[in-house]
Amino acid sequence: MDRAIAAQSELANALSSVRGVNGIGVGAGREPGTYALYVAVSDKRAAKSIPDSCSGLDVVVDVVGRVSHL
Repeated sequence: MDRAIAAQSELANALSSVRGVNGIGVGAGREPGTYALYVAVSDKRAAKSIPDSCSGLDVVVDVVGRVSHL
């Protein structure tokens, strides 16, 4: 888990200037006992800027639309 959290921080830094990134989280990977990074973006254009992997972890992109305060 420490490795996944470090990768999350690394990816957050790398994507800090990408418009449309709403959030980055750690979740279950494809294989049991592994982790993946999940990135929520507002549109397909932002999704194109997201890498497939980071620090050896898969990156899963979800296009969730615009996020606003309640």
